[in-house]
Amino acid sequence: MTQGEEIIDFMLENGSITRLQAARELHIFELSSRIGELKLKGYQIGSRKKRCVNRYGRVSTFNEYFLE
Repeated sequence: MTQGEEIIDFMLENGSITRLQAARELHIFELSSRIGELKLKGYQIGSRKKRCVNRYGRVSTFNEYFLE
């Protein structure tokens, strides 16, 4: 199974994927590159900005990708 196939499978099972999930659960460290490749292959993948606050109060933003 390719990394792209793993990402698609993960999104089908979980609804979406973030960079942290890709790294932790799939050991894929260049999620945005793989998403770009999947889009070139014709997959309709959307994204939305998410925000979280770390334990020091700093706000971080990140992308969450999903199949449209």
